[in-house]
Amino acid sequence: TKTLPITVASLNDAYAVIGDFLDVSTIEDQAATLPAFIIDDSSDLTEENGVTSANANLQITIETEGGLISLPTSPEVGNLTMLNGADNSTSITFIGSMANALTVYGETKITPISNEWGTENVVITIHEVHNAVTLNPVVKSYVLTVIPDNDAPSITAPNEFVTNEDASMPLTGIRISDASDVFLAKGVSYDELMARVTVQVGHGLASIPANSNVTFIDGTQNNASLWVIEGSITDLNAAIDGLVYAPNENFHTEKVKENVVIAVDDLANGGGETAATAYVTIPIIILPVNEPL
Repeated sequence: TKTLPITVASLNDAYAVIGDFLDVSTIEDQAATLPAFIIDDSSDLTEENGVTSANANLQITIETEGGLISLPTSPEVGNLTMLNGADNSTSITFIGSMANALTVYGETKITPISNEWGTENVVITIHEVHNAVTLNPVVKSYVLTVIPDNDAPSITAPNEFVTNEDASMPLTGIRISDASDVFLAKGVSYDELMARVTVQVGHGLASIPANSNVTFIDGTQNNASLWVIEGSITDLNAAIDGLVYAPNENFHTEKVKENVVIAVDDLANGGGETAATAYVTIPIIILPVNEPL
């Protein structure tokens, strides 16, 4: 009796990518998980032949139109070979065992461009790798929708204002910003972003130019100790550039403090349902003036 070896040449069989690849949504500045899929390669993965997901190789390419692809920190990443791109880029290709490649893919996320929203296409290309040759490409794509989310406004202002008793003074240098909600590519500038500003002083009157392109609300009016205005951030800044404070007659701050308080409500102008606010309190120093008897 003699035993002769029989060599059966391997023949790669087609595989199936099983997954819905439905469109994905996320909130502005928040990472999104990739659509899940599995590989059905039962004709090639057989324990009898010693081929399993641990030693059958898979190549995966992920491409975005702007969002950054973030690989996980799991140990499986170290067992992959990066063929193209890098972590936190818009295109990456890696190859490794089917088990490792699918694990890394499942934990990979896409982070939208900071402070931007809208839609972008994401393309996934999958190859089997057989004897160092990529075979049977399967291309899947989906739409990533980034939902706008409101960001907080800010106020810049001087540290203090100084004037003399009974002397009006301009309160210059106060400015409202909401830069994270500006998206010029979508036509969103300070001309479109609306906000509400409250101005309050304790011992005098505050006023803005009469021709300011803003609306007084909540029953308030110009030249008062408290008023509330609404308008675009462009128009609000133009109005506040002309802000003037007039102290009450004979009032000074030698014993009693005075402040101007500026509060901004952005009316959820950046998206979502929650408004964001900012406020600043600026001391007004009023120097006493000796008056003749």
